[in-house]
Amino acid sequence: MTIAFLGTSTEAKRFFILTMAKILMAHHRTRIFSTVPYHYGDITDTVYDYCGVEIHQFNKEEGLDQALKPEDYNLLDLEEYLPLAEGFQAVALCEPSRHYLEQCVKLAGAFSWVHPTLEIKIIYLNLLEFSKVNKRYLDLFWERSVPSFTKLEESYPLYFEESNQAAMLETQFSDRLLIKTLTPSYKAALRELIQRLFQLDAKVIKSLIKKAERMK
Repeated sequence: MTIAFLGTSTEAKRFFILTMAKILMAHHRTRIFSTVPYHYGDITDTVYDYCGVEIHQFNKEEGLDQALKPEDYNLLDLEEYLPLAEGFQAVALCEPSRHYLEQCVKLAGAFSWVHPTLEIKIIYLNLLEFSKVNKRYLDLFWERSVPSFTKLEESYPLYFEESNQAAMLETQFSDRLLIKTLTPSYKAALRELIQRLFQLDAKVIKSLIKKAERMK
């Protein structure tokens, strides 16, 4: 299974994908593909381990299709359009700042031009709870900004929480991602999103999260 996460590869986006991969690893082989480094510091390998997750650093000129294995969970961190074989899922991962939002909308539009039947899910990262730029506002922004034939399926909000931001920063310095340090609300959102994206039973996902919490 291949899921293309569209949008600028910010620290928040990479942390979300990394966290999802860490949970899914307890169920099935999971790999992250990105043109942007996940590891901090000097590294020259194109395939490396970061926080216990297998990361593939690829050159956008080489393409991806040959590297993707349909039996694995392939999580693609895409900042720009790349040709992909049919059968992948598309998820727009965007933060509410105008710059990142417009880049994400533009990229989603590029994919919908090439794949007009593609259904695109949207995840809003780091929404502020009392901001006027809320889920409803952003949904309207997307509907008005993408090509009219773009199929926007569903959108999910993830709200900013300081303790999760702290966990993200600690991960960057320790090369460890401890799922148990994340807030219950964040883990609940991950559970729902994994269920929708990977069609796994809720009880199975709950068990996977518990396994991931024991991983170091």
